[in-house]
Amino acid sequence: MRLDNILFVSDLDGSFLGKYSRIVPRNIEAIEKFKADGGLFTACTGRIHSRLEETIPYPEKLFNAPAIMSNGACIYDFESSKSLRNILLPPKATVEMMRFAHTVAPTVAARITTPDGLLANPEWSNSYVERDVQLYSTERVGFKPLCEWNFDNSIWYKAVFRGEAEDIVQMRPALEEKFSDVFHFTASSPQYFEVVPRGCSKADGLAFLKKYCEEKYQKPFVTVALGDYDNDREVLEAADISFCPENANESIKAICDYTVCQNDDGAVAEAIEIIDN
Repeated sequence: MRLDNILFVSDLDGSFLGKYSRIVPRNIEAIEKFKADGGLFTACTGRIHSRLEETIPYPEKLFNAPAIMSNGACIYDFESSKSLRNILLPPKATVEMMRFAHTVAPTVAARITTPDGLLANPEWSNSYVERDVQLYSTERVGFKPLCEWNFDNSIWYKAVFRGEAEDIVQMRPALEEKFSDVFHFTASSPQYFEVVPRGCSKADGLAFLKKYCEEKYQKPFVTVALGDYDNDREVLEAADISFCPENANESIKAICDYTVCQNDDGAVAEAIEIIDN
């Protein structure tokens, strides 16, 4: 069990997953060997746990540690099917931010990540949000006018603004200036601008997870992270050892300890080989 002090968290899109969100067999083989040698492997992603099985069948078998979901807003244990921690968006402040964003960049639309899928206002929609809601929502959420939104018992993990890159670039500084005391802002692609509660991030999720694992197993852990984009920056900086795939943007490559192969060629597997050696 020579790797039993390693906690490895990986971003999914552009990192663990290959092109078109495919599972890369080389990664699975390496992860199973890594776990057999005592290592802990899990996800660190912007995705939500309730929809993950559509992309990764049986995540409770792949991940042998709780996963950092929704950019740290949710720490979810797939083995027990329970959230270990939730940091939720304040609904009224979130709607205020969305209203303001609509005045700054009317062509950019917003959606809310909930446990049951995505929630969006039909009056503030575009083709990006329409596609997302269709793919990732259940009948309990989806498109609803603001008057039907539940502001008292809402479980809102994350808000995501979707639109053309140039429109998001125009909108982002205005939101950060006005709402930075309430929210934390990041991005996972030029067409995604993501919002979670202030103080919440993948790095904060890693700190929680490290403490949880050290208390559970009664020993210290070395943390390893792999990611490819701006929303991975903080967790890569916080990890003891950081990796990025060759397809990562240049600013992410500049802060990582190692750059490995393209995500479609098995970036996680190559990172594990480096750790193993």
